[in-house]
Amino acid sequence: MSSKETRIKLNTTVFLLIFKPQNPLISSVTGQLENVKFIVIDMWRTYYTVLRQVFPNAIILIDRFHFVRQAVWSLENVRKRIQKELPDSLRIYFKKSRTVLLKRSDHLFVNETINEVRQRDKMFEFIPDLKKAYELKEDILWMIQEVHDLETARQRLDAWIQKAEESKIP
Repeated sequence: MSSKETRIKLNTTVFLLIFKPQNPLISSVTGQLENVKFIVIDMWRTYYTVLRQVFPNAIILIDRFHFVRQAVWSLENVRKRIQKELPDSLRIYFKKSRTVLLKRSDHLFVNETINEVRQRDKMFEFIPDLKKAYELKEDILWMIQEVHDLETARQRLDAWIQKAEESKIP
């Protein structure tokens, strides 16, 4: 075992655990796996499947960064798809306005010369699907930031999934 591995004790946070049968850390905690309470992972389904088997009693959480990234990617995909179909003048406007769409609605900048809220809303007038995608992004980001208990998170996520399906955004 390396000196770093020997410093890791049970009942401490382990930031990275590599699942290799020959890993001495795995063999040293094998009898304690059922005591792991929480695991944070990305959205790869295989991680969940493997970890559910290895840590049967743990609550497996998806790192919020991955939800945010998926929300942003989804909005970007809608913007890019729509942008391809627009005339050149609008396409360039939409391309230059990308950062406005990626900002949280409460972080949009407004002063005498710049009005990002108006800029965003102008895009929504042309493309209703873009508005729906933006609202879905805002909803999931709000949920991640504001909801802190598991049951409420489940209910809100179920409602968000239903809203996303009903939006019929391709």
